[in-house]
Amino acid sequence: MATRATPRILLHSCSGGPDDWTPILHRLKVPFRNEIRFVVPCAPLRREAHHSWRGEMNSWFEYAEDGDSAKDPQELTDQIERIQQLMEEEIARLPGEDPKRLLLGGFSQGVALVVEAAVSFSTKSSPLLLLRGAALGSGRSAPEEELAAMKVLAHHGRWDRMCPPETALESYQRRLAGAQLRWLVDENLGHACARGRWEEL
Repeated sequence: MATRATPRILLHSCSGGPDDWTPILHRLKVPFRNEIRFVVPCAPLRREAHHSWRGEMNSWFEYAEDGDSAKDPQELTDQIERIQQLMEEEIARLPGEDPKRLLLGGFSQGVALVVEAAVSFSTKSSPLLLLRGAALGSGRSAPEEELAAMKVLAHHGRWDRMCPPETALESYQRRLAGAQLRWLVDENLGHACARGRWEEL
């Protein structure tokens, strides 16, 4: 059944959870808030090792040692397919099945998965919201002309040491070449801060 609600699929960070998005959703003051449908899935619980730390945490995929690719490509593929299935379900609920009304958002590691899912999806016109993360160095690519209708808003913190803004911007320019990229850097933010210029986002 078609719905007027505009869906937002929001992906959390590595080791985080759906509540990563709570501070943002609470600050969202738009006149059409009641017409937004939020879909906030949780990553699988995985046992991973990072430097001297070992333990279980929510993670979309485990990073390889280079920090720029997936240690197990199948983990990443499984999650890409999972998110694309959600995309198909949400688009099917929309009047006219218009993919431009579906927004994909990611925070930190969620950004990497959002980019991978978006560039390999059958239609490439859903807008992206990328918060303090980066695209992977390798993965499925799309010709620039296929991404021309995709609008991307990327928001980063100047003091982000985990994912420096220069690194993030380079990854977007490489993996999202052809898309309509708007790049914002908040001079007061680090990586995990919940503050920000929410009125712009």
